[in-house]
Amino acid sequence: MRNNKLDNNLQPLKNIWQSRNIVFWLAIIMAMIFFVISALIPPSYKSLSTIAVNQSRTVGLDAYREAKSSEFIARSIKEMVIANSFMQTVINDDNIHWEKISKEKSQDKKIKLWKKKIKVTIVPNTGIVHILVYTNDRELSKAINAKIINTLKDKELVFFSKKGINLNVIDEPYYFYKPAFPNLILNTLLGFVFGGMFAIILILLSDDEKSKISSPIINLGVNKKQKYIKIKDEDLN
Repeated sequence: MRNNKLDNNLQPLKNIWQSRNIVFWLAIIMAMIFFVISALIPPSYKSLSTIAVNQSRTVGLDAYREAKSSEFIARSIKEMVIANSFMQTVINDDNIHWEKISKEKSQDKKIKLWKKKIKVTIVPNTGIVHILVYTNDRELSKAINAKIINTLKDKELVFFSKKGINLNVIDEPYYFYKPAFPNLILNTLLGFVFGGMFAIILILLSDDEKSKISSPIINLGVNKKQKYIKIKDEDLN
């Protein structure tokens, strides 16, 4: 009895193993589809720069509060960079030729695109700010990033009202040679995994349907046999 239950529990695994060629080839096909789709998507390149917020030491302010104060100023910088007026200062530069944003006529679509392509992240409990720019051109993403840094430096006194706050550039803007998106290798692997899982689900569902169809037939045969034995017993009596 236990062996029968064990066999029933292992039957789905046996069915999957018997259909392993189907699983493999469906996974390969899905991986190829994911690869082709990813290759057709225009690549997006990333540039990165890093700045640090430094402020004059305040008497009676411990290290933790000083760090939190720097983080607060860094968050203010983040809000400045994604603001509409800051965007206008950057994209109106004669050296910035960003066709994608220049084609947008409405101001709300421009700022929406700006917030999508410009990412500002802050290291927790510090005044360190990472500025990332994503465009379809490596040099353009670097140029925009450099303009953001220069705008912050040029308007440093205006933004912070001469409160002893300095912005120091830790990493000058540079771009990554490989596209940030799409990731062909990762997407291909995801396609392979998705295709394999999809094939396994189909196999399990088909086996489940077969068992549902075969069960009534088996039960019907058993019932007929029992009925026949009952009739034979009655004839004997």
